[in-house]
Amino acid sequence: MPIPPRVAPSPPVVWVLDDSPVETQAMCRALEPHCRVTGYLDGASLLESLTQGPPPEVLVLDWHLPGMSGLEVCRFVRGNPATEHLPVLLITGNTRAEDVVEGLSAGANDYVFKPFRPVELAARVQTLAQWERTRRKTLEEERARRRRLEGTLTEVQAAEERAWRSELRFRLAARATRDAVWEWDPRTGLRDWTNGLQEVFGYAPGTIQDEHRWWEERLHPEDRARVVAGLQATLDGTEHEWQDTYRFQRGDGTWAHVSDRCHIIRDAQDRATQVVGAMQDITERQQAEAARARLLELERSAREESDRQRAMLATLFEQVPALLGVLSAPDQRCVVANARLRQRFGQRQLVGHTLREALPELEGQNVLELLDTVFATGEPFSARELPVRLPEESYFDFMYQPMLDAGGRLAAVILFAVEVTDSVLARRKESELAQQMKARADFERQLIGIVSHDLRNPLGAITLAVSMMLQRGPLDERQERQAQRIRNSADRATRMIRDLLDFTRARQGTGLPVYPQPMDLHEVVRAAMDEVHAGWPDRHLETAFSGDGAGTWDPDRLAQLIGNLVGNALQYSPSGTPVRVTSRGDDDGVVLEVHNLGPAIPPERQSRIFEPLERATVRPEDQGRRSIGLGLYIVRSIVLAHGGTVEARSSEEEGTTFTVRLPRHAPTSLPVRPHGDEAAG
Repeated sequence: MPIPPRVAPSPPVVWVLDDSPVETQAMCRALEPHCRVTGYLDGASLLESLTQGPPPEVLVLDWHLPGMSGLEVCRFVRGNPATEHLPVLLITGNTRAEDVVEGLSAGANDYVFKPFRPVELAARVQTLAQWERTRRKTLEEERARRRRLEGTLTEVQAAEERAWRSELRFRLAARATRDAVWEWDPRTGLRDWTNGLQEVFGYAPGTIQDEHRWWEERLHPEDRARVVAGLQATLDGTEHEWQDTYRFQRGDGTWAHVSDRCHIIRDAQDRATQVVGAMQDITERQQAEAARARLLELERSAREESDRQRAMLATLFEQVPALLGVLSAPDQRCVVANARLRQRFGQRQLVGHTLREALPELEGQNVLELLDTVFATGEPFSARELPVRLPEESYFDFMYQPMLDAGGRLAAVILFAVEVTDSVLARRKESELAQQMKARADFERQLIGIVSHDLRNPLGAITLAVSMMLQRGPLDERQERQAQRIRNSADRATRMIRDLLDFTRARQGTGLPVYPQPMDLHEVVRAAMDEVHAGWPDRHLETAFSGDGAGTWDPDRLAQLIGNLVGNALQYSPSGTPVRVTSRGDDDGVVLEVHNLGPAIPPERQSRIFEPLERATVRPEDQGRRSIGLGLYIVRSIVLAHGGTVEARSSEEEGTTFTVRLPRHAPTSLPVRPHGDEAAG
């Protein structure tokens, strides 16, 4: 008898519910090679079709739908005795544990998370279809067996329980293609694993123990207490579903992130009698989510940094201390103008206008014409101190800088200008002042020539003639007095000329010339005091010496300094009071003090007495004898030339004291005095 050909099983019937035509089309493409697929866009149409014909073998429902959601359709299917066992695959983007629990509680057999992988979707649908066909076949076999064993109620009940248990195992086993399915009896503590524990987590068959405690020991120490307590609390309650995520130790000792879910079977008193679950490795998904979170954080940080940099650039552009603007190409309209540019032109409306429109006064000043050239050629232009009338005369360091796009085409022109009007005008004023100073210096040089030649020569002749008259004698008392008066006047004029020459040299910035040589300060003081006493025979002069007076100074300049200080003291003190001069040496150098008991120098004049043309006091009785006001200025110049200091103290009780401090050696070399130099008078 010939063997009839084997008939291939017909492909399973699958209904897909999704409100997105694109998503529906994608799911149909994934399932059509293996299934007969019918698509629905709303839940009401699908439920209506269920009442009009044979149901499909698998329902694929999208969770979120307008109107009736996929979850509501699932509950409706489970509430209908005709479809309560129909396999349901829920497809959703909700990945939280709470969402998974809610979906399973509504009656879903399995999950696929969006975005789905076509191969995974097809595998899960085929598994559910196979489970449904097996269930239907089992039910048919059980119905046939019931019909054969109608008289034996016990066998029928046992068959129904076996069918129900088989249905439950198939449903849980079909939830994932790579799940480690387990069964646990809470009453005995025994736990049975499928081959998934070996394939997914790498455990050798001999290393797996059938005790629930073995599973607990492989939970991560940081997760163990939470997971065990959560599972026990669910067992102690009345719920039928439990789910959690935790870290589970692989066979090689590394840690996997897993999602574990189970169904709890209870007796009539709600006591847990059997727990069947599936543990899925979600490490890659966790790592992908962590990487995505890191990328999102990097993106957020980069966006914040970009915003910060952009804000800083805008602040810098706005606050830069220059006129700054950007003119777009080719219309030359101002697109950006900073605060300094707006303020310089009276807050006129610049943005959105060309410079010709906003600043018509620039027409004809070459500023706009240069801008036209830059836009035409793309070449930059810069100028220093460019004159512009606004309407007052102004000057700018100026630049037009082209901006090119990625293709090398002119996109805009940057206007950058720094106003330098104040510096230009100041430089002009300095130039004018320099001309005036040059003219003054020329005049002073002419004055030096006049003084040193035209005045000193006749004064020298007068002094020589008077000296000869006094030497030849005899002169009567009146003639001798007149001759002496002429010589004193000539000497005073010579000193005034010397002071004028020294003042002019000091004012020209070179300082007084000094010619240091080894000398003794005490000896110079004695000689200078003898000379002063000859001119002031009626005044009482006191001197005191102490310490070492040896050093290196210019003796002529120090004699001039002593004469000026003592002469000043004699001039500004009463005739019956002494003038005391003290010369002493110490470790730091030498000190010269000149003291008189004249009236105190007013405080407001003390800071100016060493300036030229300044006097300590102005007295009517000095009008006939006063000098030109350069004596103390010359004193300070001589002291500075020797590297020393000079100061004055004055009070009504103690009188006035001028103190000069000099180092042992003047800070200059020892030049030879030029032939014919008469700087010291």
